[in-house]
Amino acid sequence: MHRKIELGFFLVIAVLALVFTYFIFKPYLTALFLALVIFIVFKPVHKKIVGALGGRPNLSSALTVVVISALILVPFAVFGSILFDEATDLYQRIANNEIRAGLLARASDSVENFIGRFAPRAEIELEDYIGNTLGFVVKNFNQVFSGLFQVAVNLFVMVLGLFFLFRDGDKLKTNLLALSPLPDAYDLDIFDHVERAVNSVVRGYLFIGLIQGLLTGFGFAIFGVPNAALWGAVAAVTSLIPVIGTAAVLIPGIAYLFFGGHLGATAGLLVWGVIAVGLVDNILAPIFIERGIKIHPFLILLSLLGGLSFFGLTGFLAGPVILSIFVTLIHLYPRVVKDAA
Repeated sequence: MHRKIELGFFLVIAVLALVFTYFIFKPYLTALFLALVIFIVFKPVHKKIVGALGGRPNLSSALTVVVISALILVPFAVFGSILFDEATDLYQRIANNEIRAGLLARASDSVENFIGRFAPRAEIELEDYIGNTLGFVVKNFNQVFSGLFQVAVNLFVMVLGLFFLFRDGDKLKTNLLALSPLPDAYDLDIFDHVERAVNSVVRGYLFIGLIQGLLTGFGFAIFGVPNAALWGAVAAVTSLIPVIGTAAVLIPGIAYLFFGGHLGATAGLLVWGVIAVGLVDNILAPIFIERGIKIHPFLILLSLLGGLSFFGLTGFLAGPVILSIFVTLIHLYPRVVKDAA
């Protein structure tokens, strides 16, 4: 009886500690998850650096983080800085009403003329609606950048987490194996499937992003949107952003043609964007991911969509990883039952 009380008291304390630990780590779970993903993808690079340096875990881990920063973080930081400068300039122009007198007036006239062909009696003042929308943007613009400090903190946590994962990843894996009640062979099988799922999703999306960027640039060149090569490169980057994707580039391109009066080119680019660019993401991406984790493409597509719905932006990685773990457990179940009997 005394032992049961001790065990119950211990479990209550453990659960409370676990709950409070979760809330402490909750603001940084996304950063830690991304650090784990990058760690898995760049493990081969780290092993080569460790071999070249003859061990030296601290130096090799730090150098690996520097290499990753040069390959990923620095380009994204530069690209983000450019976007920030452009957004700041746009904000100032909106605040000074420089745009409404020019492009917006022409845009509203174009749309009103287009609508007037199909509904001659419709009375619509699109410029008022556009002005109201811009007023809302101006009023709430500062909120867009209010989370910059939190982004910087999460970035710091992610980079620091990367360093410790590279340095102490093997120890962490050993501790997890020791804590798990399953045989080590089963645990290693689960780890292997998780690594394959992460690599398949990340590398698959990078390849798909390149294809979508090329198709977007090709479509812009065909239908007369300026700087097609530049916008194709931007589309390759935005294709990695869940939900938004290449639409962040295609929609402005379509709007440019429409407001310029090129209705045929507008329709052509719209069809091209939906068929050639959009279907690549919905058809090829699950196929490339399926090759790595051996799960039906339809289930992978559902895991991507469900992951985005449940986890947000990180769901496009978390969804397939969780699905991979579930499928692995299903495959292991007969072996576990057989060994237990």
